[in-house]
Amino acid sequence: MENKIAEYWRHFTTKNNIADATYQTWQFADSAELLANLVLTEEKTATNSAYILYEIEQTPLQQVWGMQYYLKFGQSASVYK
Repeated sequence: MENKIAEYWRHFTTKNNIADATYQTWQFADSAELLANLVLTEEKTATNSAYILYEIEQTPLQQVWGMQYYLKFGQSASVYK
């Protein structure tokens, strides 16, 4: 799966002339299909998380206008800024 994601990302950044961009992959939990579709139709335009979870998991905070790679059940859904 990681190879498919990396291949998709290379294609996306080349096509859109984006250099040195990084991405995060993730999917919604309980309502993955519904929420991914809301993102794709731009009805859902924001999300949030508990700050403490980033500290516990030692993961970087999401950045405003950062690149996000959405997955629908492990398959590519879309890249959003």
